[in-house]
Amino acid sequence: MPIDSTTQAGTKISTVRLIFEFPYPSQTAILSDMQPLPGLRPSFTPDYQHRSQEVLDFALEWIPGYRDWKRFDPGSHHPVDERYAALPVTSKAHIRSHFPDGLRPLGRTLQAGLDSQEIELVHTSGTTEERVSLPWNQTWWNDSETAAWALHSDTARLPLGRHPEAILANPISVGIRNDDRSLSFADRSADRFLFLNEKSNPLAWDAAHYERMIRELQTFQPVVLEANPSLLADFAHYLLDQKRSCYCPPVIILTYEYPSRLFLRAIRKAFACPIINSYGSTEAGYVFMECEAGRYHQNTAFCRIDFQTWSPTLGNPRIGRILVTPFKNPWLPLIRFDISDLARIAAPQTCPCGRTDGWILEALEGRVRDVTLTLDNRPVTVNRLDEVLSQVPGLRGYQVEQLTLNSFRVHAAVAPPTPAGLDSVIRQCLESLYGAPLHVEIHLVPRVPPEISAKNRLAKNHLPLDPETLLETSHA
Repeated sequence: MPIDSTTQAGTKISTVRLIFEFPYPSQTAILSDMQPLPGLRPSFTPDYQHRSQEVLDFALEWIPGYRDWKRFDPGSHHPVDERYAALPVTSKAHIRSHFPDGLRPLGRTLQAGLDSQEIELVHTSGTTEERVSLPWNQTWWNDSETAAWALHSDTARLPLGRHPEAILANPISVGIRNDDRSLSFADRSADRFLFLNEKSNPLAWDAAHYERMIRELQTFQPVVLEANPSLLADFAHYLLDQKRSCYCPPVIILTYEYPSRLFLRAIRKAFACPIINSYGSTEAGYVFMECEAGRYHQNTAFCRIDFQTWSPTLGNPRIGRILVTPFKNPWLPLIRFDISDLARIAAPQTCPCGRTDGWILEALEGRVRDVTLTLDNRPVTVNRLDEVLSQVPGLRGYQVEQLTLNSFRVHAAVAPPTPAGLDSVIRQCLESLYGAPLHVEIHLVPRVPPEISAKNRLAKNHLPLDPETLLETSHA
């Protein structure tokens, strides 16, 4: 989720790398901690398992917000994975309830960290249940990012660390916001960063805004362009429509939201460079990084991962939600943090890139909250929905809202002229996925507006479902 501001190299900016959030809607879905399946046991170093145990023991003993979790812990004589699996999940509500110092080690206070300038207080955006206030430690974040760069050959070979970096994002997530006037190049520069956009509403972008981005990329020549995929796709469509050329950086790193295949298609047409998706959050740091083979590798030096998987009766038992235990963060030592997303585990746990350390994902499946349901109450992830709708000719973006089990509202972004029969094709795609008949209300728009969180959201489920019913075992 986005934050309002952090400090990077002594300058007030935001540097959040989260793509999605959830709970998750299905009356029949049951989640439980993953049991080892054939071919699905990742490779972990002894140091990783030792660090997992060390972090857990420290939290149960020295973090006030976790001391009452001792009653769930089977004890140090049990394997560390078994101990983690027996524990509850850290939710955002848990973080809010222990603010300001319940999740700080005994003797370490938020105010002391602010006074010493080791941390800064940041506030995530989004709906009320998604917002939290957090201590931001820039050194820990930078180290987590550096470790993640080693997980892709192109970022591993580049001289990163003090490189010039351009950022194209909604300023609610990161950057310098001004909706009243356009800011100068100098106003949007901070240390080695250039923020290409200051407008919170990307629907207000005009030709002058796009042309300014073209000029500034040519002038600044960043080594890395870090971008929100929906915004970069919008910029890519402008370049393609206007037959404009643009400076191409050595690498593009996508973050902040789910990268639809539609967005990737446009970006790849406009920019002939490696495009890498990164995954993490304000609370957890860099968690996974896409490799050159298109799979996601765990940042084992900076986090532990546990999975809670779907019931086998729902289909693919390799789909589950991600729980993250960050390492090395002295100001926010979380245990089994619910990062609010689903992933599909690779089987077997190998990758053509040759990396073997930690969990390997075949795909990110999107936010749990944005899972929709078929007519027979089976879950459809954002990734599965995107797989189907991205095949619609002429479609540039979309948002699918499930209003009731059999009724949907779709905002479809297209460029004029509207492709013939578009409504019929979208309806057929949805019925192939959810079942028939469906009531589908389709609205054609030039661009899909962002959510209150500043992210593009591909799916919404309005059904009144309790996320707690998904858990096989609920800890109070």
